[in-house]
Amino acid sequence: MSTLLIPLPLRPRLASGASSPASGPSPAGEWPWVLHTPEGVQTGRSTLANLPRADETVLVPHPLQCSFHRTTLPKTAPNRWRAALSGLLEDHLLEDPDGLHLAVQPGALAGEPTWVCVTPRETLSQPLAALESAQRFVDRVCPLAWPTADVEAVVTVGETGEPLVRLSHAGGVLHLPAASWSALQGQGPAPVTWRAEPEAAVAAEALTGQPVSLSPREAQLVGALASGWNLLQFDLAPRVKGLSRLRHWAHRFAQPHWRRVRLGVAALIAVQLVGLNAWAWQQRQEVQRLKAAQTQALKQAFPRVLAVADAPLQMQREMDLLRAQTGQLGDQDFEALMAAATAAWPEDRGPTEALSFESGQLSWPATGWADAQVELMRQRLASMGWSLNAEAGRLTLRKARSAP
Repeated sequence: MSTLLIPLPLRPRLASGASSPASGPSPAGEWPWVLHTPEGVQTGRSTLANLPRADETVLVPHPLQCSFHRTTLPKTAPNRWRAALSGLLEDHLLEDPDGLHLAVQPGALAGEPTWVCVTPRETLSQPLAALESAQRFVDRVCPLAWPTADVEAVVTVGETGEPLVRLSHAGGVLHLPAASWSALQGQGPAPVTWRAEPEAAVAAEALTGQPVSLSPREAQLVGALASGWNLLQFDLAPRVKGLSRLRHWAHRFAQPHWRRVRLGVAALIAVQLVGLNAWAWQQRQEVQRLKAAQTQALKQAFPRVLAVADAPLQMQREMDLLRAQTGQLGDQDFEALMAAATAAWPEDRGPTEALSFESGQLSWPATGWADAQVELMRQRLASMGWSLNAEAGRLTLRKARSAP
């Protein structure tokens, strides 16, 4: 499975000094990215249109933009958690809750203590909108650091080049200058597992007095995938419509964890196709058998017929010919049509002024005929196996077609 991680920049109004080279889009519109595949990790910068393709796309907010607060999740419907949490955390937030985005920890349950991640909404909504406009769907938004049972400290390089300590522990996530760490010696949680970005390795060793494991930014981004967090909640939860909805679900369905479902659907379609082809073959064989039986019946009844093109039609013609030779009337003859018309003619309707006969049908003008008279005659004819149609100002009588 391949994952494209896109680190987001620090909000400009909070940044002091030059921005980090991997902190966000460049003036040329290039975005930093880290592509994690089973073969390894690749890094680069690209425009939105040229971002590498991956099975999953993950945004990672700048760690200084995320704060974590402990509270009890309200016992209310999940769709009301956002409003309830804003009221509970209002006194602990430095900004108006309406401008912030909230997300609860994985597996949070109503009525139980939980961690809430708070980040400025615009730092997520703007990149999400830009990626959506480029038809790149974001699957997750993961924090770079989160509260953990183990105490972990990472020494990084700040926006102005000074070393910073990011401390993750059961009590939350703390960011402070490396120079202030000495003030916490003996007071903070222990023991601490230390790591450092390569650029801050010297400062980390001076701070701890011992060698420190290196943790490049790329490795930290990949490590964020293990958090289980997904900040796409509440007002930032995916809401797509129309064609975008189809593309969104197609993208979701292409994810590796849907592989077994895709194989099952493909197998089901293959079985259905095989079954349909087998059924169609049986139907074709049955049609051929019936045609052969009709041809055999025609040749047995009328041996003088040598070439058979349409057995039912040729048999009907031979029967009509025999009937004519014996002087019997058929359904296509004038006398039979006249007899049917006479038997069904409405009592309150006088004779017609004109008749027109063609082989198999008799017609006359519909002038002066009331709808009730036409319907009465149609019903009478239907009971005798005939049909009456009103078309082009004329009434036409013909033999009703029998059901196949």
